[in-house]
Amino acid sequence: MQSSPVYVDPGAELAISSADQDQLRRKIDTAGAGPVYIAILPAAAELEAGGSPDGVLQALHDALGRKGTYAAVIGRHFRAGSDVLAPGVAGRLATEALDAHRGQGVTADAAGLHRPRGDGAPAGRVVAEAAVTAGRARAEAL
Repeated sequence: MQSSPVYVDPGAELAISSADQDQLRRKIDTAGAGPVYIAILPAAAELEAGGSPDGVLQALHDALGRKGTYAAVIGRHFRAGSDVLAPGVAGRLATEALDAHRGQGVTADAAGLHRPRGDGAPAGRVVAEAAVTAGRARAEAL
């Protein structure tokens, strides 16, 4: 994540394709969303963080040492957080997008990345894209 905002462990249960990874990178680059970091990791990463998906998200933030909005799929769990948005905004936006697109097998509308809102929507929409992509991978895995 030092050189790319998207990291996908090839052993992750919900790993996404290279094309989806490239799509996320492009959305991050073109959205003007500020620093956004996305990781898709195997469930085993939870054990390394004390058994908590929240701990994994915090460990990613601490290891990278950068302010930003972080999203992580750990096994079959999704977490999002930010130290540049208001508390809870990143997680709420990502959850809303995942719920809205659950079972559709499509990614979030790219236009949503550019809609100005007062609650940090550009970064939140990129996080939402990660949630939706992970949701699509989950639906395909089931």
